[in-house]
Amino acid sequence: MFDKIRDGVRALDQQAGKPWDENSERLSASLLLLAGEKGFTAKDDLKIATNAPTATFAGGEVVHIWRTGHPSPDPAAHRAHMPMQEALAVPAEQRFAQLDVLQQARAEELQRSQQQETVQAQSAPVRSI
Repeated sequence: MFDKIRDGVRALDQQAGKPWDENSERLSASLLLLAGEKGFTAKDDLKIATNAPTATFAGGEVVHIWRTGHPSPDPAAHRAHMPMQEALAVPAEQRFAQLDVLQQARAEELQRSQQQETVQAQSAPVRSI
């Protein structure tokens, strides 16, 4: 998934006429964490863009990531955004560490729920007809 995100950030850089730099890496890592928080996967078709200028925001102040072709009926499950300033403020290594914590917590939660299901299945009374 990180390669897809980096490709999207690279395209944004090209549109802005700037080379890949530390901010590109920070943005990529921030978007990877954001995508991970939303449950996006490597199988998803990911799109990345910045906002157009509005009365409230200058162009490029908000970065958006969304996925297409996913079966979830909830439109909010397919997109996320964050202020560009926030995305660029944190070093990539710190975002990777945050992602590791998130993934570990999800794995532990999955393991607990599987253990609960196993215990419930084993303790359910067997009925014969």
